[in-house]
Amino acid sequence: MSLGGWAVTDLAGRTLRRQLLDDTTRLARILAERLEAEEPLAGTYDNVCVRLSRLAGMRISIIREDGKVMGDSHTPSSLMANHAGRPEFVQAREGRVGVAWRTSATLNEPFLYVAVRMPEKPLVVRVARVGEEVRRGERNLTALLSLGLYLAPALAAVAGLYVTRVLRAEKEEDPWKRWTGSGGISPFQE
Repeated sequence: MSLGGWAVTDLAGRTLRRQLLDDTTRLARILAERLEAEEPLAGTYDNVCVRLSRLAGMRISIIREDGKVMGDSHTPSSLMANHAGRPEFVQAREGRVGVAWRTSATLNEPFLYVAVRMPEKPLVVRVARVGEEVRRGERNLTALLSLGLYLAPALAAVAGLYVTRVLRAEKEEDPWKRWTGSGGISPFQE
């Protein structure tokens, strides 16, 4: 691939990752607002997380400010380790949007994690997008852009030949034929 092609695919990949991060952050903020009013049954948010995960298609966790997992869509929260040291959780607890790309200790899969603090409750909502989904999108985008970059010169050559042929035909053709569509005698001829 040429340097220009590499630059275009790199820019497109960064744009895709940024869009996925923005979408995941937006979802985390919506869930934090929505969950503000939610009171879980039996003291756990596991069922709430499972329900929301089915709708969102992503892993969802609710974590108390001390790092205790109160609910998770993929693993019972009672079996999960304390998350107080997870980078995305630490950032969210400080009032920022927490972001981390890492392998899940629980599921042993790469994830994009985004965490936000709930506005009124001492809880953090964490949304995780499967890393393989992100990588697959990057690979598909790279393949499509590479194909386009490789085919662009051939398509330009074909278009150039077509235009040249049309212009040459117009130059050789009788203008009256072009306007009337007939080969008859022009009224301007004697």
